[in-house]
Amino acid sequence: MDRTFEIATHFGLSIREAEAAGWSALAVECAPCGTTTHISLWRLMKSARVGFFQEVVDRMRCHACGAEPSGAYMVREVKRPDPLKRLNFRIEEWSLGGEKPVELIAATLNAFVANAAYDAILPERPNRPIGLRERARLLRSTFNTDPPPSNIVPMAAARPEEESVPLRLRRAK
Repeated sequence: MDRTFEIATHFGLSIREAEAAGWSALAVECAPCGTTTHISLWRLMKSARVGFFQEVVDRMRCHACGAEPSGAYMVREVKRPDPLKRLNFRIEEWSLGGEKPVELIAATLNAFVANAAYDAILPERPNRPIGLRERARLLRSTFNTDPPPSNIVPMAAARPEEESVPLRLRRAK
């Protein structure tokens, strides 16, 4: 998993203050064996014996070679921007019941391209539920739609002579 970390080297904060400030872990480096270990601040706070980072670093030894740490710093995980965030039209394969998307097949900004891609994907996946969405709105799909329940009765169509009479006059009758 590719991560980017923001590094800070100040240890004046207590572990609780660092966690409240948004730091996520303590990174400890070992120069002799070249390893770096990340210890989550939540795990350090759980250990009630330590309150400051210097206390933790003074007690540490490398788990691989047993040497003292050569460097230590706090890290904060930086979230990468989602490259697909601006692409509003998405073609997805959904679960068999049609409850949730399982796989993103394509994403685009253009509705024409999205419809063309949807038409091209259908022959490749003939028996799978495929949906074309614009953000949350489902535009096209191959989902199996069940008929309405038997207790729902369709509305009767209005008679043609009633349609020509204005509604206020129909109520007066």
